[in-house]
Amino acid sequence: MPLNSATKIAVNTLATGKAKVGSGQYTFNLVTHLVKMDQKSRYFIFVDHQNLADYCNLAPNIEIVLVSWWNKSKYLRMIWEQVVFPFHLMRLKIDLLFSPVFISPVLFLTCKSVVSVLDMTFYSHPEYHNSSKVFYYKTLLPLVVRRADQVVAISQSTKIDLQKTLAVPESKITVTPLAANARFRFRGGVSRKPAVLFVGTLEPRKNASTLIRAFSKIPAPYELWIVGGKGWGNTEIQEALNESPSKDRIKFFGYVADSDLPSFYSEASLFVYPSHYEGFGIPVLEAMASGCPVITSRNSSLIEIGQDAAILLNDPKNESELVAAMEKILFDPTTSQLLVEAGIRRAADYSWNKTANLTLSAFEKALLGDESRGAQTENRVA
Repeated sequence: MPLNSATKIAVNTLATGKAKVGSGQYTFNLVTHLVKMDQKSRYFIFVDHQNLADYCNLAPNIEIVLVSWWNKSKYLRMIWEQVVFPFHLMRLKIDLLFSPVFISPVLFLTCKSVVSVLDMTFYSHPEYHNSSKVFYYKTLLPLVVRRADQVVAISQSTKIDLQKTLAVPESKITVTPLAANARFRFRGGVSRKPAVLFVGTLEPRKNASTLIRAFSKIPAPYELWIVGGKGWGNTEIQEALNESPSKDRIKFFGYVADSDLPSFYSEASLFVYPSHYEGFGIPVLEAMASGCPVITSRNSSLIEIGQDAAILLNDPKNESELVAAMEKILFDPTTSQLLVEAGIRRAADYSWNKTANLTLSAFEKALLGDESRGAQTENRVA
């Protein structure tokens, strides 16, 4: 069954929240492009009051389904997703359910299912999550991917982790690399300020504490700009800040709206993203697209993105290695300019149109069933 005017596709956005960061950013950008590129199908977008305004009026082929009471807590939402949601799908006669954030119903599901797996840190790095979250995902995710007709992995790294950890067959996985939003672009006339930038949720996996410690070796007038809301486990970050002799040059901006974020990338002299693991790492591409040279980690999907367009840290916890990398960019204009040019070229390799096209191919594989698995779909991507 190829996508056509009779195809009904449901999208569950309830786990993404209001702030368009991480999974919320992925879901919003992808849905925005899906509904515009696939105007034949009818999309039923399940939202709550937090993100209702984000999805209204995106395209004429969408219908908004508001879920309010069940999303008042994550525990109620979990019950709703497994027990109540399948009956909504039956009532609406949905052909395919797209679950962009790991979890979909495992019982009572009468339609085809495509689920996105954004990373596998619950298995590879459980120390970066609270124990209840690890238990929940380790319990449900194997059942979800087994029940799914297609699994979307947002990087080759995540695909490999899925195959190794959950034995998901290659024919069932579609890799859909992400992209920076079009608002992130090089602004040649903007003068760079003496600032090192970090963008990301403040949680242990992002490793901002190592950056704070290493930054103390970078002389004035350079500042460290930290952009991102607080996650869980901020103790190490606060300790690093308290111990830093350069705390007066470290500025926390908290969560910054999408419309304001491009100016940070355009004005900073350097972007540092020393994460221990990323399912994809969109901030790296945002920095590259903005013409800001990048330092990131030689691990997970960051290797795929960085390649020769960034300085890759062998050990993101090694402060000396990070200091040397920052000094190489900040005090060597030639290195900085080479990375700026390479980053702009690298970011241009990615687009949300490509992501949406690859996701639509996963939808079609799921709707067609086993006969479509293994089919080559590269010709879908412009």
